[in-house]
Amino acid sequence: MFTPILTALFPQVISVDLSMRMLQQANGRSSWRVRAGASRLPLTDASGAVIAAIDMLLFPAETARVLAPGGVLLWINQFGCYGPLHLPAATVVEALPGTWQATEAEAGWGYSLPHWSGVQRSGPRTQAARHGRSRFSGFWRRRPSESHDSSSTS
Repeated sequence: MFTPILTALFPQVISVDLSMRMLQQANGRSSWRVRAGASRLPLTDASGAVIAAIDMLLFPAETARVLAPGGVLLWINQFGCYGPLHLPAATVVEALPGTWQATEAEAGWGYSLPHWSGVQRSGPRTQAARHGRSRFSGFWRRRPSESHDSSSTS
């Protein structure tokens, strides 16, 4: 469902899922489909401008490894606080190593993105991350959450 939206915004979208069935559903919508788990993404360090994590478990160290400086994690839970994988933006930020800023919003029910968080790594942005940020600039005008440096907590 989200692949066509992301493909319209970014020149390269890689669909990653453990389920072959889910990857088959992305056939024709995503030119790059990779069967892999989110705990060990087949991507190089600091190579991603955006990770769209939709109704999945959070793997903070792997997310931080793959996102470029200034990269964005879109944490989307289609059933909001009623879903089993829901995490508020502050919890996501706290779990990620380093310094991150977050924005979150809720809207409707079901497939209308009832809860999403945009979490961005603080620091200088790479070209890829600047491109990702500009594509999602409207998302950043929502209700700001907190900024947190989890590397300085005990």
